[in-house]
Amino acid sequence: MPAVWRAEDEGLLERLQDEQVLRALFSSLTHDHATPPPARAAGLVHQIRQTPEGGAAVQAALDGDLMPVRRLVCSESYRGLAPPLLHHLALLHQRVAEANALPSENHGRANEDLAIDAWVHTLAAWMALADEHDYLESVALAVAPNPATAAAALQDATMAPLAALGAAARSGVAERTLASQRALRVLGQMPRAIVLSGLALESPAVTTATVRARTLRIEALEIALDAVAEALDEASARSVGGPAADQRAVLDVFQRSVELWHWTDQAVEVERFLIDRAGKVGWDFYNARDWNGLRRLCQTLQAPVDRMATRIQQDRLAGLAYTARCAQQLVFRAEMEANASRQLELAERAIALCPTHRNGRLVLSDLLALRASRTLRDAPILGRKAQLERAYADALRARELWPSTPRLIEVGDALLRQGMPLPPESEEDA
Repeated sequence: MPAVWRAEDEGLLERLQDEQVLRALFSSLTHDHATPPPARAAGLVHQIRQTPEGGAAVQAALDGDLMPVRRLVCSESYRGLAPPLLHHLALLHQRVAEANALPSENHGRANEDLAIDAWVHTLAAWMALADEHDYLESVALAVAPNPATAAAALQDATMAPLAALGAAARSGVAERTLASQRALRVLGQMPRAIVLSGLALESPAVTTATVRARTLRIEALEIALDAVAEALDEASARSVGGPAADQRAVLDVFQRSVELWHWTDQAVEVERFLIDRAGKVGWDFYNARDWNGLRRLCQTLQAPVDRMATRIQQDRLAGLAYTARCAQQLVFRAEMEANASRQLELAERAIALCPTHRNGRLVLSDLLALRASRTLRDAPILGRKAQLERAYADALRARELWPSTPRLIEVGDALLRQGMPLPPESEEDA
């Protein structure tokens, strides 16, 4: 009797092929020797077959070309995908993320780029799935004994990846472990996860996940910042007016804080902490005329201050609360700078950042008056008119910034002797 190819045989062959494709796909997404997912996870490939491009992509994988399947799995948007496929993708990407977080034989440390990218895809897929209420409810009711338990299970399932990231971030942030750093990076990439999810920003799933991710990230950072704040309080209490060793102690704490800022990929929360705490310490050094201490503080904080200034310039509203404080750090740096051109550049940046900053206006006015004075002093015979005009412009602007700048009296008298008197001050300026 001739052999008969039955539908059951066709189904078995397809399942075996799906398992084969899944193993090859997982291997291509992870480092060497990562433990492959269980055979039941091959349901992902079955779901891929149901998409318009899936059948051809799976066949290409069977023929040795995994790129079409990889493009579908690592899609630029999960918008419009069937809920069962989204569910499989969420589970696959999390398994890929966890596998790539482990050191391999060929790498001394985890493949961070692959792990973080897979985690972002995990969050995106779960967000997209969280918007599929009917599907999730049916799955929850299938495994839960009653509707109330199903609702709780549903919430736990969609938030579980975020909860795991939050726990990893908190557990190692004090010791600055690689796992904690990775979790913080992923939690900070929610904007990209939202884009990948294909959901609108006002979607409840997006809102819930965004708020939760931000909360978890801040909770972890606060653990690290609380320890820094305690050390800074102790060092600050002894530093100003105390022995040089005590002054070095507070600067050393700031240096460790900047290292934390770098470790967190320049987290804005750490920047704000630094700017908040640097104001009082900077003024303590200033009032004690401890110029070496203030200069070292400015050097230590240069990178985070510059980064915050850039953030404020890019989004004035978001940075409004820190505009004046950030400007003051630029003013401190201007006063500690030895190069005259650099002094003016920093003071100009401070005023551009916060045009009403009183100390910034005073310092910039004085620097402009000083430049005008030097220009008048060094003006050559040839080209003297151009030099006088530059000095006049500097003096005029200096008076607009701070009319009572003491150096302006000398500059005004010098300009008067050159036949270029400053105009009378308006009633508004007077």
